[in-house]
Amino acid sequence: MLALDASAATTLLLSGDGAEVVRAALLDSEARAVIHLQNFVEVFYFAHRGGALYEFLERHPERKGKTPTDSANLTGLDMFDPAIFDKAAGDREAAKVRPRLEAIGVEIVEAMDANLWQDAAQLKSQFRAVSLADCFGVALARRLDAPFITSDRHELEALEAAGAAQFIFIG
Repeated sequence: MLALDASAATTLLLSGDGAEVVRAALLDSEARAVIHLQNFVEVFYFAHRGGALYEFLERHPERKGKTPTDSANLTGLDMFDPAIFDKAAGDREAAKVRPRLEAIGVEIVEAMDANLWQDAAQLKSQFRAVSLADCFGVALARRLDAPFITSDRHELEALEAAGAAQFIFIG
């Protein structure tokens, strides 16, 4: 069993830095891989934004990140301008994400029961620097007694040091 963070899923889909670590962990897990819906929403968002901005970034390569998973420099852009933000292209790209993850055996877990959301909220309360989506991913990993695979080392090292969960850090 393995729980993926949005960064791990995105890295895997884009073959970014650390993708080989994610692939190896998936092969070694000998069971299913999961991603919580809160983390999947981030993957969907990244795909939508990337698809919507693809043509603009192709015309303006100086605004691209250095690697496929780096953020683009969007400072000062009008995201309502269709010459910059092509919503239809974003919709098309984002629609591919769920089937691609499911095709490689990643299950999207939509659980939002009281035990899970309370665990996520308690993690967020104790470790304020951690994103709420990551708190849901960690809570799911704890529930399943699975490692949480992520590139967010700087945010999650405190949880690892506290013994809050098992982690596999990539990148």
